[in-house]
Amino acid sequence: MVKNQYINNQTFLTALIERRALVKMAEDAGLPPPKISNYLGECIMLICEKLSTSGKFRSYSYLDEMVADALEKCCGGIDVFDPTRVAPRSGKINPFAFFTQIAWNAFIYRIEIEKKQNAIKHNNAVQNYTEFLTSNAVMFSGSDIQNLAGKEATEYVLKEYEEKQKIKREKAKKKK
Repeated sequence: MVKNQYINNQTFLTALIERRALVKMAEDAGLPPPKISNYLGECIMLICEKLSTSGKFRSYSYLDEMVADALEKCCGGIDVFDPTRVAPRSGKINPFAFFTQIAWNAFIYRIEIEKKQNAIKHNNAVQNYTEFLTSNAVMFSGSDIQNLAGKEATEYVLKEYEEKQKIKREKAKKKK
């Protein structure tokens, strides 16, 4: 049973090969590279939009930013794609997989950026709220200072982010 494919891999590959030839001719003539064809743009747009409907990504509130990042990275990857490189597992040239992986990585990178910003925002909110309460301690009782609004949620976000950063640092040390 063949899945309903929204991009024909052979046509996509042919368009990428034609693009590579046009870029080569422009370089030889000393001209800037030509614009990306409508077909290549549509294929990249479809890949990024379809990937965003995946269950792993569709619940994020910054999905539009994820798609925009993926489009940007995929457009940059058009001239990097090597049509002579064969996929090790399948033994075929697969531009669809190449651009899907670029989009996937862009999505993951955007999620990491947003989590970092969220941790910074929560940390800043806790510091500002604590400073406000301690500077106006006369107006508030001791229980108000201890019961910061959303304290558990904020601590969870900060703790989760710090743990992930610690794991990344440990992995980086092991690689060296």
